[in-house]
Amino acid sequence: MDYGASSRVLRLPPRWFGLYPAVSIAGGPFRDCPLGVFGVRLTEQQPLEWRGPEASLWLPIPDFSVPQMPAAAVGEAVVSALQASFSGPVYVGCMGGWGRTGLFLALLAKAWGMSSPVAYVRREYGRAAVETAEQERYVAEFDAARLKRQVFRMVVRRRLSRLFGR
Repeated sequence: MDYGASSRVLRLPPRWFGLYPAVSIAGGPFRDCPLGVFGVRLTEQQPLEWRGPEASLWLPIPDFSVPQMPAAAVGEAVVSALQASFSGPVYVGCMGGWGRTGLFLALLAKAWGMSSPVAYVRREYGRAAVETAEQERYVAEFDAARLKRQVFRMVVRRRLSRLFGR
């Protein structure tokens, strides 16, 4: 799928001997989100006169900052994006596609079980991802234990439904 020249793709590797499938999540400026794709918009305000793609999820995060909402709400968005990635393309974006986008991608990587999510996102998505020390600290302090359990249950249910045709 073509996401635009300024978009990149983060690949989360298969894990646990293939139980976790490989997942690809595109990111960049939200204006490049293709129509019909599960989109996670990370801009502070929802534009009144928006003529671009519609967001499936919107997390109002100020530029160069971190989510101001409860961690549980952020965690729900992370799990929803991972769940959507099992059935189709997912696009994560803010204005430039680096700071807030990198932060959310690092949270996805942390929920996926990556031990150094910021370093992983910077290596696999782009060096400029997660722009501020506050964003790095947010990812480091984000408790992903509950999310990891949710993702594990989600992956197991998906595998069982494929095995038993439900």
